[in-house]
Amino acid sequence: MLSLGLDLSLSGNGGAGSAAAFDPAMLFDGDTGFVFDFSDGSTIFQETSSPSTASGNGDPIGTVLDLSGNGNHISAATDANRPTYSSDGYGSFDGSDDYLTAAFTLNQTLTLVFSARAVGSIFFDILIAGGATSASISQDSGANVLTLFCGGVVGAIPFSNGEDFVITARASGATSRIAKNSGSYTTGNAGATNFGGITLGARNDGVNPCEARFYRAIGIGRDLNDDEITAARIWCAAPAGIAL
Repeated sequence: MLSLGLDLSLSGNGGAGSAAAFDPAMLFDGDTGFVFDFSDGSTIFQETSSPSTASGNGDPIGTVLDLSGNGNHISAATDANRPTYSSDGYGSFDGSDDYLTAAFTLNQTLTLVFSARAVGSIFFDILIAGGATSASISQDSGANVLTLFCGGVVGAIPFSNGEDFVITARASGATSRIAKNSGSYTTGNAGATNFGGITLGARNDGVNPCEARFYRAIGIGRDLNDDEITAARIWCAAPAGIAL
């Protein structure tokens, strides 16, 4: 088991000091997955392939580099599908045609931690190779609740439009769980299939686009322990100033 050596006695208020000691790449010891940090402009480029031009404030996002060491960089399908970068530390998705995606194999045992603001809706997909939706975080039928779909339906987690939050989703064996910030999990059944890739902002075919901000995201092909999840949540919360 990889020892993170984290000082979790630090305040979990999302401040820079609480996140500074944690590098999410430390979670990965041969594990599949990804780390995206929209608050780090050095990882964000305008091109959808062969990224070279850094995105400045208000510029389109064509590619976001994966910081996990797995090389699972996400990119827009076309120039028209690019969200925009804010120097305030987030990617802005317009709810019309913006989405970023990458295809790779991700084991069924999964932990996903991400921070976002739901402006109108939110959609974070984890997909079976070939394009069928295997797991997703989405807004439920226009109501202000987030629902985890993972072989069954798990939810609902209430939210308010304009609210910044951290979502933790876990799928392991026959159980899946979802929680907002540091609240309690809701639970349900999960499928037993592996996942294929990640799509942020819509489905991998661009359907169900969301209007949202995304700050940071960690996805890993194993069930993180409680200390690891706490550290991941604090790291994700920091650029949004979310109190956990």
